[in-house]
Amino acid sequence: MSGNAATVTVLYPNKPDLTFDLDYYKDKHMPIAKKFFEYTSHTITQLVHLDPSTKTPKPDSEGQTNPYAIQVVMHFDKLEDFQAKRQDAAGMGEVLGDVGNFTNGEPVFLVGEVVGRS
Repeated sequence: MSGNAATVTVLYPNKPDLTFDLDYYKDKHMPIAKKFFEYTSHTITQLVHLDPSTKTPKPDSEGQTNPYAIQVVMHFDKLEDFQAKRQDAAGMGEVLGDVGNFTNGEPVFLVGEVVGRS
């Protein structure tokens, strides 16, 4: 299924001791990632705070909350573009090396090929 669009979702699991600096992510990390994906079919990145009632997502007093605190969704017109960039060890190293500057959480990556739209 070559040539289809792709959605790359990065999830940061919610945990009691999670720290996530939204301002750093928006002001510093997003430009690093944008530069890395420059010259590809990357079209948009969305940062979604899944618990907007707090600046840093935390479970409630009973430990109940969304299993993920932060969701990042990147859209590519071509899956191959993301796959090719993912093989760039130096570039990916720079992007992933910055993660510790804004969170103590481990990102979970979901890469999907778009097979339908409405």
